[in-house]
Amino acid sequence: EHIQEVLDKWTQIDDEIWAKVIVFEKNRRVAKAYARAPVLTINGSDDGFDGMR
Repeated sequence: EHIQEVLDKWTQIDDEIWAKVIVFEKNRRVAKAYARAPVLTINGSDDGFDGMR
């Protein structure tokens, strides 16, 4: 279902986007974000994401 969502929007996605990150908690999507940087670090901390950096 989520892969199909990306495929449906493939032609509309900006060329600078490297990845789409989908966050799940207990089999429920709680967040999604697009990464414009080729390196994405996930470190398991409790730090939040403000949607900008």
